[in-house]
Amino acid sequence: MARLDTLSLRERRVIIGGTAVLAVALVLTYAVMPFVRHWREREGAIESARTRVAYLGNLVERTDALEVEATTAERALSSLHRRVLHARSSTLAASALQTFLQEAADASHVVVTRLEVSPDDSSESDGAAGTTAGQGARDSAPAFTRLPATLSAYGDISGAATLLNTLMTGPRVLLLDRLTLSRNAALAGAPDVVQLTMTLRAPVLPQ
Repeated sequence: MARLDTLSLRERRVIIGGTAVLAVALVLTYAVMPFVRHWREREGAIESARTRVAYLGNLVERTDALEVEATTAERALSSLHRRVLHARSSTLAASALQTFLQEAADASHVVVTRLEVSPDDSSESDGAAGTTAGQGARDSAPAFTRLPATLSAYGDISGAATLLNTLMTGPRVLLLDRLTLSRNAALAGAPDVVQLTMTLRAPVLPQ
């Protein structure tokens, strides 16, 4: 009987110990750990909010200086002879580029036979976004696009040269990828008439 009582006491101790360990594990899993996680998330959100408030406060304090810098930069840009296209969407940019190319061809006295500007462009970025919330607005660089265009026209040598000069030194920045010049077979009686075909790209910045 004594041995049975001893074994029964040991079993009760094991059960009590296991129950205590299980209770501690449950408390840690469902009470302590969620509280610690919630506390850390709250502290992170508070710190992020403090960073944003400090950044906005700095912007407010520098309002006058930023306005002066913006005015100076705008004046410098307005004095430049060549500028990149600015548009709210690639469709509007394509329309503006098409108008510019057509006007350049008309001013050069060449006849446009084909003019295609695709709004389906590839976006590129000059930089990556910042890692902190306070630096995100300053570190992220705006994405720009390069619109592809194809222009075919015919005219005399002088008109072709004028068109090329306008596109390369005109008010808009353009990148010439390919240029083909050939005699126009349909106008063989006019030896100075040439057919030119070019593919180019126009960098566009969002407004």
